Amino acid sequence: FTGSNSTDDTGVVSYFWDFGDGAVSASADPSHTFTTAGDFNVDLTVTDGAGLSDTTSVTISVSAPNQPPVAVISATPLSGEAPLDVNFTGSNSTDDTGVVSYAWDFGDGAVSTSADPSHTFTSAGDFNVDLTVTDGAGLSDTTSVTISVTEATTNQPPVAVINATPLSGEYPLEVTFTGSNSTDDTGVVSYFWDFGDGAYSMATNPVHIYKTTGEFVVELSVTDGNELSNSAFVTITVDKIANNMIVLLMENPSKLGMSKIQILDKPSDVVVRAIYLHDTNGRLVQVYNPQNVITDTGYELPVYRLENGIYFITLVMNQRDPLVLKLIVRN
Repeated sequence: FTGSNSTDDTGVVSYFWDFGDGAVSASADPSHTFTTAGDFNVDLTVTDGAGLSDTTSVTISVSAPNQPPVAVISATPLSGEAPLDVNFTGSNSTDDTGVVSYAWDFGDGAVSTSADPSHTFTSAGDFNVDLTVTDGAGLSDTTSVTISVTEATTNQPPVAVINATPLSGEYPLEVTFTGSNSTDDTGVVSYFWDFGDGAYSMATNPVHIYKTTGEFVVELSVTDGNELSNSAFVTITVDKIANNMIVLLMENPSKLGMSKIQILDKPSDVVVRAIYLHDTNGRLVQVYNPQNVITDTGYELPVYRLENGIYFITLVMNQRDPLVLKLIVRN
């Protein structure tokens, strides 16, 4: 500060400085150090020999010293198989006056000056990636992140595993297939079933009904995400319905206007749906509702209204071909 340029007709005899931060001085031209930021009103009071005085002021503006930046780094993903593409973010770094430059060292010989670069690591290893940020005053900060890269593994084809229950039976045969036990190192993404009878499915565990007899080779093809595939096979045997059931026409020729049908060893799942009576010309003579003529051992058909002669009784059953019986009527 300079106060010696102050004037008086008889001469200035004293100087008094108030620097506004609690410090004072009696020098004509003092120096002072402001240690904190702010606006400081500095007063100079001069006095002559007669005790007369005058005061003037000046404002000193002190700013805070520049702070170094803070480097902030993020990376996605942090690990994986080579070649590994990693996205880095450095733009979240901060500084009081603003970051002016970014310097990336990816640890494999590659560098970048982008705020948010991407980099591909082509070999396996642990790579210490450094980010250095610098502000306009040349102050800097550095932070790091480690990227772990493993050797690339060779994708293996899936292994198709097929299960079927039952493997054989009488038609119509319902079979439950299971393909979910198939395996793959990266996961099975699709299933394709060929049931061998012209039907197909893309379900993992389908159910299929075989409506004809024969041996059917079922193929399951499974595919992974890299389009590698594998197949497994199983044979389904579908037989005709075993005809162990015995059907007897007990009153033949019929007596007393009644014809009795007895069924022996009838499976519980076999149901008589309808009973038809035709003459020798194929003409439909009578239709019987099985529920109306059923007995403990079979069926009793009233035929007392029929003319004497030969007729044919047809039993229509589920899961079996119609059964035809020859009836002689003698009323």
